[in-house]
Amino acid sequence: MNTAGFEYTLPKFTAMNVHLIRTEGVSDEEYFDLLDFLRHFNSPYSFITTEEASEISVEEEVEMLLPDDPNYHSKRNMQRQEVSHILMEAPIIYLHAWKDLFDICNRYRRKKRLKAEEVVILLTEQGNELNWFTGFDPKIKGNYFVHTALWEYYTGTDPRYPLAYQVVTLLMKHQMFDSGDKMNEAYHKTTRGCMMDYCEEKKQISIKMRTADICGFCQEIIAIRGISQEVVRYTTELMEYVSNKVKHLNRYSHLKANHQLEIRGYMQFIYIPQMGSKQVRLTPLERAVYLLFLNHPEGIKIAELSKHKQELSEIIHRISRSDNRAFIERGIEELCSPNSNSLSEKMARIRRKFIDAVGEESANSYIISGKNGEAKKISLPRENVKVTSTN
Repeated sequence: MNTAGFEYTLPKFTAMNVHLIRTEGVSDEEYFDLLDFLRHFNSPYSFITTEEASEISVEEEVEMLLPDDPNYHSKRNMQRQEVSHILMEAPIIYLHAWKDLFDICNRYRRKKRLKAEEVVILLTEQGNELNWFTGFDPKIKGNYFVHTALWEYYTGTDPRYPLAYQVVTLLMKHQMFDSGDKMNEAYHKTTRGCMMDYCEEKKQISIKMRTADICGFCQEIIAIRGISQEVVRYTTELMEYVSNKVKHLNRYSHLKANHQLEIRGYMQFIYIPQMGSKQVRLTPLERAVYLLFLNHPEGIKIAELSKHKQELSEIIHRISRSDNRAFIERGIEELCSPNSNSLSEKMARIRRKFIDAVGEESANSYIISGKNGEAKKISLPRENVKVTSTN
């Protein structure tokens, strides 16, 4: 196959604005984790969102956990079976016309008065009539969607990885072809491990993610189009990272000997850098408890937490977005009270969030643990903890 049948207009590359928008079913965690990951690789694109990650306030958290809440003393099942859905039959979902999906993109374009060259990518859990992972607007170049649901049936990894792969390869294709029709003509009908594979059988998607390849035919198009080396570097670097993750279907086993943690910014958000800068999204009180235990490698006995009340108070006041000092003090009292299960509940939730982030085995280095009656501690070596001044 050669490129003789394709006509191109050489573009001048400038930093491209890429607007990531979402439908209601895409959670904050999915949305902002993907955004953080895309920005992690020194991106040549300007990824734009008009949204901010929402965080529960101390006031809201305390109100939920006060003893008069009927669920306050209820026992929660913190165990969860890990079931692999790879290559299982995906469930049937409701399908939507492409026009409906791209109407969302166009309403956003009009509202924000975007220039024609700006790109809008809609992240949606809603199915589409052709059952594609991604799609392009046949009328307006620069409108795309990425389907966010059901990835566990095809890759079995953190969903950020296949979603990021789809976003960056869409952006490369956007620059390779003058229209969606041209892009469609160039898809490889036979799977060869290239980003331009059509993948008629959806489970074939894992093949091109594993290979992280751009075939010679597509490389020639990239050269003819004059796509910048910065864009090529970014795309291939992220593809190779995703390939490495997809190959490790034993979830995050490669982290066993390389546990790291990063505490960022004045609000001291918690990230795992070797996982593409994944944030562990703890609430303010959970984060305060975690930071307190990080400050004490020797551990703290639960019955003696009140001895650290002042330190805990300083942490919470520093990282809280709540202006209500009374609610902050009530939260601290609940954490330090021997008659409250607030601390135990925080520790259980912290444990669950780290397991969700890195898997059960790797989580053991990050969680607060210890035998009953003995000091609880975080076993992660403190030389593996990095504190930075910016988020």
